[in-house]
Amino acid sequence: MHRYETNPAIEKYDTEGKSYIKEENQIGIYVHIPFCHSKCSYCDFVSFPRATEATVNRYMNALFSEIQYWKENSPHAAVNSIFIGGGTPSSISPEWIEKLMRHLSESFSIAEDAEISMEANPGTLTPDSIESYKRAGINRISLGLQSTQNEMLQTIGRMHSYETFLGSYQWLRAAGIDNINIDLIFGLPGQDLADWKKTLNKVMDLSPEHISAYALKVEEGTPMADWVTRGLVHLPDEDTEREMYHFAIKHLAGAGYAQYELSNFSRPGYLCRHNLIYWENKPYLGIGLAAHSKRFGIRFANTEDINEYCMQIEQGKDAVVEREPIDTDEDLFETIMLGLRLNRGLNIKQIDRQYGIVFLERYSDILKKLERESLIVKTADGIALTDLGRDLSNRVFLSFMND
Repeated sequence: MHRYETNPAIEKYDTEGKSYIKEENQIGIYVHIPFCHSKCSYCDFVSFPRATEATVNRYMNALFSEIQYWKENSPHAAVNSIFIGGGTPSSISPEWIEKLMRHLSESFSIAEDAEISMEANPGTLTPDSIESYKRAGINRISLGLQSTQNEMLQTIGRMHSYETFLGSYQWLRAAGIDNINIDLIFGLPGQDLADWKKTLNKVMDLSPEHISAYALKVEEGTPMADWVTRGLVHLPDEDTEREMYHFAIKHLAGAGYAQYELSNFSRPGYLCRHNLIYWENKPYLGIGLAAHSKRFGIRFANTEDINEYCMQIEQGKDAVVEREPIDTDEDLFETIMLGLRLNRGLNIKQIDRQYGIVFLERYSDILKKLERESLIVKTADGIALTDLGRDLSNRVFLSFMND
């Protein structure tokens, strides 16, 4: 029996008579594996380098128990995507990933054609581990490269070389993995446009199905932030960073990679289905340390303390420490903000139906102002960001926030 009506983490939440529980028949699942061999200088994710075997064992068994908890304490929904992230999931024994997928398969209704992604770093893959991931059902690998220049990789604390990456990529292809994303970062310390062009050209020569290209974000409290403050490293200026971004958009388009989101590029048919759940503001369940969820009109998050996480789960409880009901206006803003990240933009008729508004009337003044500033453009279905709008996307988002 599902006890969702009495569980505070997923309490039934109606807005204007709308039952989120009835509507939520499809979800994505994110699973957090917080372990890695070493922590990059720019990383502020909840992760633990060089964890002991005992810590990994305790955490993974708690993770399996949390999966069982949600099986028993939430309504069933079809799972169309699973994303195993970290940390570096490929840094732990592949047997754990096989066990994880068995627990998920036994606890949730996973679609036969579900996209099942896992993050991996070069240097943590072997032909045997890749075969293990395939047996587990992993059908998409997101491989962290960031740069093809070894000196730059060392500066940002990556544990691998470009040559190691190439070996890992070739093993994935030899094993028949036909859906690979390569993660890249631009705006790195000491990087110029020529460096970035070399990285893109080398990656495009490999013909991955998907490329993610993110601008470096220096997070407070990371070694990178300290180095920048102390003048130990120097970042490209804003104009150079924008040049890198525009070059990527143009160059990748010429090679058959369509930009479909601010930082993501895909060959036809290989958009990341799991990340689209976030950008389309649809429901998802996060499992594991520091994992976030959005279900039934409520946003909730697990603790970031690994000992507390394991203790709570071992006692048969959830590990949720934050619960926030999302009102209609907040949900509408998030739908606008996240939807505008997509190149296709917003479908206004769909928003009108979903929220019971007339979008063009409610935001008339804002839309006129953004059009005058050439930040948005009308599409067949609604509105989308222009090239300039993508450069100044935060300004666009804030315009709707201040409504």
